[in-house]
Amino acid sequence: MTAPFRIREAGLDDNDRLIELARHCPTQGRISSYSDRYPDFFALTRQQGERSFVYVAESLHGDLVASAVFLERSENRNGLNVKVLHFGDMRVHPAVRRTRVSAKLIQIYNDLLQSGKYDHGVVEILKSNTAPSRANTLLRSQMNIRSDAHITIYKLLPVWNYKISKNWTYRQAKEQDLPRLAKLLHSVYQNVDGAPSFSIEWLQEALNKHSSFSLANIWVAQNADGEISACLAHWDQSALRKTIILRYSQALKFIVRLLTTLGLLWQLPPPPKAGRSLHFQYFRWLAAKPENIRALQSLVRFAMHKSREGGKSQFIMVGFHPRDPLKAAIRGILKFREPLHVYSHRLMTQPSAVTQAPATPGQSLYVDLALI
Repeated sequence: MTAPFRIREAGLDDNDRLIELARHCPTQGRISSYSDRYPDFFALTRQQGERSFVYVAESLHGDLVASAVFLERSENRNGLNVKVLHFGDMRVHPAVRRTRVSAKLIQIYNDLLQSGKYDHGVVEILKSNTAPSRANTLLRSQMNIRSDAHITIYKLLPVWNYKISKNWTYRQAKEQDLPRLAKLLHSVYQNVDGAPSFSIEWLQEALNKHSSFSLANIWVAQNADGEISACLAHWDQSALRKTIILRYSQALKFIVRLLTTLGLLWQLPPPPKAGRSLHFQYFRWLAAKPENIRALQSLVRFAMHKSREGGKSQFIMVGFHPRDPLKAAIRGILKFREPLHVYSHRLMTQPSAVTQAPATPGQSLYVDLALI
């Protein structure tokens, strides 16, 4: 089935209609839900990339029936700083899902890559969400498509107070810590594909994009000599987006009841009823040198204790590449897992010795779930 649509870049006056469209486009799976960005749909996209823009499909009657988000980021790839286009958050109203409107939005992504402005494109797809894999099918004739990684999303449950080591002290970061934080983050991620520069200037800009995320969100573990051994950022994004629950699967309902019966959800806020929002947070920018992994382990547990004290969060989300040594920081914590696939798209007509090279054995991939 085909239908005429007008494809254009969205403006601020589309805000209310974009929020309404999202409500009609729930994700399916063990939890049926939608992302509510009231009151400012664009507030999140401004955090996600150095430049962000949204395209919409509009019916002849002027109704918004689909949207997609495009994000520009400067990232490390094989030791070089390149500009990458991330494509995602595509929403299509159920009434037009049998039309070619999603193909038209994917064509926008293809056209942007064909312009030569970007080194390559990236799409992140939940394993449980099979519909977006259509992007790979439609682009196969024009792009070299590579599966870059299978990331694991972890939902950490603050069900009790995990043991915190007394070998370090834990505190919020201060302005004078910025040079040391930049140095630590850069040293940890300098050879990780997809990572930002983590320069002082980059950190300052990232910490001033929205009031929900600032220097006060960064926690450090400090040793007896006053040195920063580890750091992480703890972000509550409820001011930017909320996940509204529509339905739980029977299997998930059973698991929740079982955990409640066993007392494992003691002092955790109850799962929300239909029509209410989940309350969760993100860990990002975890960093520690190999000799200080134990400091990061303890800092994660300290941050989870702070979250538990707040009494609002059902879980904390963090993601790791399978080869990421920092994954050891969440060992021993009760958690749920969910796989996320990362695909890259590169022009067939412009092969690059840098970007077409196979991944280095043992190479990790940077992932920041707070920006997906």
